[in-house]
Amino acid sequence: MLKKISKRLFTQENSSKFKLELQLHNWDILNAATDVNSMYAKFADDVQYLYDKCFPVKIKTLTVTEISKPWITKAIKTSISKKHKLYRNYQKLRTDEAMAKYKLYRNKLTSILRKAEKIYYLQKLDNVRGNLAKTWKILNSIISRTKRKETVDEIIHNNKIIQDPKSIADKFNEFFANVGPNLAAKIPKSSHQFTEYLNHDISDSMFFKPTDETEIMLVIHSLKISHSEGHDNFSVNILKDYMYELSKPLSIVCNKSIQDGIFPDSLKIAKIVPVYKSDDKRTVSNYRPISVLPAFSKVVERLVYNRLLDFINKNEILSKNQYGFRHQISTSMALIDLVDQISTSIENNEHTVGIFLDLAKAFDTVNHNILLKKLNHYGIRGVPHNWFKNYLMNRYQYVNLNGTKSEKLPVTCGVPQGSILGPLLFLLYINDLNLVSNLLTFIMFADDTNLFIKGHNINSLTLTLNLELDKISDWFNANLLSLNIKKTNYILFGNKKMSDVAIFINRENIVRVHETKFLGIIIQANLKWNIHISMIKNKIAKSIGVINKAKYLLTSSHLKLLYHTLIEPYLNYCCMIWACPEKTTALEAIHRLQKRSARIISFAAFRAHSKPLFIQHNILNI
Repeated sequence: MLKKISKRLFTQENSSKFKLELQLHNWDILNAATDVNSMYAKFADDVQYLYDKCFPVKIKTLTVTEISKPWITKAIKTSISKKHKLYRNYQKLRTDEAMAKYKLYRNKLTSILRKAEKIYYLQKLDNVRGNLAKTWKILNSIISRTKRKETVDEIIHNNKIIQDPKSIADKFNEFFANVGPNLAAKIPKSSHQFTEYLNHDISDSMFFKPTDETEIMLVIHSLKISHSEGHDNFSVNILKDYMYELSKPLSIVCNKSIQDGIFPDSLKIAKIVPVYKSDDKRTVSNYRPISVLPAFSKVVERLVYNRLLDFINKNEILSKNQYGFRHQISTSMALIDLVDQISTSIENNEHTVGIFLDLAKAFDTVNHNILLKKLNHYGIRGVPHNWFKNYLMNRYQYVNLNGTKSEKLPVTCGVPQGSILGPLLFLLYINDLNLVSNLLTFIMFADDTNLFIKGHNINSLTLTLNLELDKISDWFNANLLSLNIKKTNYILFGNKKMSDVAIFINRENIVRVHETKFLGIIIQANLKWNIHISMIKNKIAKSIGVINKAKYLLTSSHLKLLYHTLIEPYLNYCCMIWACPEKTTALEAIHRLQKRSARIISFAAFRAHSKPLFIQHNILNI
C-alpha cells in the first residue's frame, strides 16, 4: 500500500544553509519600522521565507508493509513463512514428530527474533548517544509509551449529534473561550470593592531596561525543549538550534516592544488542542484545553518575566505564604510548613481544622481590569503598565482538532494559558488574599489555597471559622474568582475521634474528608502516611513491570536510565515528609520493590543479594 506524506528536508547541508542565510540577512532594515507590529511582521515574514527556502516541503511516497517491525529482514520473513508451513504440516498430519519439528523451529525463530530486535534497538541507541531527547524517543517506543493520537469523530451539542469536523472544532472553541466569562457571570456581587483588601501601595515604579543579543541567547537557552508548534508553525527547538543567528533581530524586536509598551498582536494568538480527560468522549466539557503559543512570544515574555520578578523580589511584594512558581521555593517547603503547624497543635492538645479550597478555572477567570489596577498598586506603572495592558488585550484563540482549525474567538478574561507570565500574574492577582483574616493561617501554592485554624474549644473554633470564611468568600466575590464548593473540603486533624462540625461557605455546607491530596501528597487526618505510601508502592510496581518488559532489549545502563525516570521521582518527591513513618515496616514494601529493580537492572538472579547492586549502580535505597 502506498501513502503520500509531506515532509521538510532537514539535512545538515540545509541547516548550514539556513544559518548562513540568517547571518547574511540585513536585519538592520527592521529599524525602519514605525511600530512593533509592522516590525515583527517583517521579521516573521523574512524568517519564514528563508526557512521555506532552505527547508523545502517535499511530497514523499512511502510503501506501508503489513509487517512494520523494522528488524524483520527478508531472511527472517522467509523463516516465518517456513514456520507457518511447518505448523500447517502438523495440522495436516497430527503426529508427535511433526509437532516436535514445528516447536523446535518455532523456538529457534523466537530466539532469532528477540536477538534481531535487541541488536536493532541497541544500534539505534548507539547512533543517538549523547542526545537525551532522541534516546528517550527510542526508549518510549520500546516500552510502548508513545501517545496515541485521540480523534474526535462526533460530539453531542444541545442533544444533537455533530459530525462535521469544522463544526466540532468551532463548538470546542466556543466552550473553551466562554468558560471564564460564564463562571464570572455567576459570581454573586460583593458588598466590598477589591481595592479595600489591598495594603499600602509600592512607592517604587518598575522600569524596563533594554536587552541585547547576549541576553536573548541566554533566554532562548533557558526555554524548555519543545516540538510543539504555534499558529506560525515554529517550535522552541527551532529557536534553540539557531539562537545565535536569531539573537540580533529578536533583540531589535524585543527592545521596540518594551520601549513602546506594546506586545506584537501576532504573538497573542493561541492554538488550543483539546485533550480528553474522562467520561463521555462526545461531551466537550470532558476535554482539557492545552494552549500552544508562538515560540517567539516566549522570548519576549521571558525578558519581561525576569524584569518583573526582579522588581517583585526587590520590593518583597509576594506574600510569604505563597509558595507557587517562586525561585528556590518548592512544594516540599509548603508541605513541611503545613505538617509542622498541624503536628505542633496536636502536641499542644489543640484542635486543628484545615480547609482545602478548590477554585473553578482560576487562571481562566482573572479579570483584566482588576489585574491591571493591582499591577499599578504594586508599582507596575507607566510604560510597563501599558505593556501589560496591551499584552492582555486583543488576544485570540482557535482550536486545532484532527487537522481542522476553528474560527478565531476573542479571549476576554483570564491570564494566557501556556504562557510564561501567566502564573506570575496570577500570584499578584491573589496576593492580598492572606490579608483578609488575621485568625487564619494561609498556605498557598498558586491556585491551591489552604486555610488553617486551631484552638482548644471545637465549638468556638467552628463559629470563628465560619465568620472568617464569610470574609474569604467575600474576597473571592469581589475579585470575581469562583469557588468550587463541591470539591472544597475540610479535615479535623488529630488522633481523637471527633464528630463532624458544620462549616459553610456561601451558605453551602463543606464536606468533611479524612484524607485529601495536596500538591501530590495524600494528607491524612492523623498525619500518618500509609495511604500515600501505598499509592507510591502501586505506581512503582507498575513501573517495574515496564522495566522488566524492556530488559530483554536493553543494556544495564539503559535500564538504569528508565529506573531514574520511572521510579526514582516517586521516591524523591517530598520524601522528607512521608518517608518517616512511626513504623519502618510501612516502607519495607517499597524497599522490596527497589531491590527487585536493582536485580532487573543488573540482570541478577531473583534472590541475589541486593546491597552490592545498590552500591554498583549508585542507587540510594529508601
